[in-house]
Amino acid sequence: MEHTMRYLKRIGITSTWAILAVFVGIGFGQVGTAVKNGFRDCAGVNCDNVFVVGGTLEGEGATADAFETSITFDDPVADRAQTWPNVAGRYVVMGLIAGGATETVVATTHAGACVALDTAAGTTVTMPAATGTGNRYCFEVTVTPTSLQHRIDVVGNDEYVGGVVCNTDAAANAVQGFEAADAGDNDRFDMNGTTKGGRIGDVLWFTDISTDNWSVSGFLNCSGTEASPFTAGAVT
Repeated sequence: MEHTMRYLKRIGITSTWAILAVFVGIGFGQVGTAVKNGFRDCAGVNCDNVFVVGGTLEGEGATADAFETSITFDDPVADRAQTWPNVAGRYVVMGLIAGGATETVVATTHAGACVALDTAAGTTVTMPAATGTGNRYCFEVTVTPTSLQHRIDVVGNDEYVGGVVCNTDAAANAVQGFEAADAGDNDRFDMNGTTKGGRIGDVLWFTDISTDNWSVSGFLNCSGTEASPFTAGAVT
């Protein structure tokens, strides 16, 4: 009811009699077959939480409040079609999330997005538990740490597997790789801004591939005597 009232006001139906007429129509099933002003056929599905206002689709979450998510459509100059795949999963919006001093990663906010490692004193990140969701998380260094380090920790019994490539400043060894072996209990990833990477432009991807396992890949810029960013047995 609250959603419908809010929608009617948005499309200009404000008088008591007009609103009553709409609700009478809904009661007799009249607002189910493509009516003007944004109503559409919901094929028997409860549409209380969805509004179509002009070129904007608005959805309410589980909580009835004043906040909605809006999807705005560009004015098309020809018929357009988009096909949604027949697969389970989450649709995500790419964006850069400020990491700050500490950041706790959660799927609803971070999956598919990038976290900026953006603090000179280092950003400390805590990953969620790996359960095999396939969720992928990106980390980009936007500020090189000048003290401490950028750190990404697992929780519980989780571990990192995979590896990263590091560009080095050593003439004899321009590229070096560091591996986190399976069952190696590598549970911490540190970038100190020099020997372990963590300079502006470095990028990492962490994928939840199975229970207790995070696949790690990425590109780092290292200097000095290069060292592995992986640490085993650091998280208890």
